[in-house]
Amino acid sequence: MPSRFGSFIFQTRIRKRISQKSIALSVGIDPSYLASVERGRRPPPTKAVVSKILSALKMSPADQV
Repeated sequence: MPSRFGSFIFQTRIRKRISQKSIALSVGIDPSYLASVERGRRPPPTKAVVSKILSALKMSPADQV
């Protein structure tokens, strides 16, 4: 079962039409790791990585609340 965080990242990424690979490479993580997070197979990453993912998704601070 996907985590709330993973589902949120997946839905936001799809809505913004940004590829998983693009996000992963801009954050500096492996695309397969991001896929695992989105599917709930891994727990949410560290706060620093979460911040980079949200930035790569071009989310404003208000969107991140």
